[in-house]
Amino acid sequence: MRAVEAPTLGDLTWNQYRSQVINAITAVEAQMHHLRKSINTEGMTYEVAGLLKIEIIDQEDFDVLSALVKAVRHVGREAIRATKEDHGGQFSLRLL
Repeated sequence: MRAVEAPTLGDLTWNQYRSQVINAITAVEAQMHHLRKSINTEGMTYEVAGLLKIEIIDQEDFDVLSALVKAVRHVGREAIRATKEDHGGQFSLRLL
């Protein structure tokens, strides 16, 4: 599926799609934390696309997915923070 073909707000599968993107972001954030590295929004967009098998063919595809990544990335970061707090700084790395 191309990014421009992905569900949008109001579609019946929007919540499921958004949750998949958040889970992918969380997985990448956890991996980056484990490697003691960081990743910018552009890199995160391409990582999410790879994990979810979303095609980025042109700038419009990138812009659509990047906007969603920017909008929900804080949710993935919060999941990492909360998990670290709950487990005394330790957390398991979930691979999708």
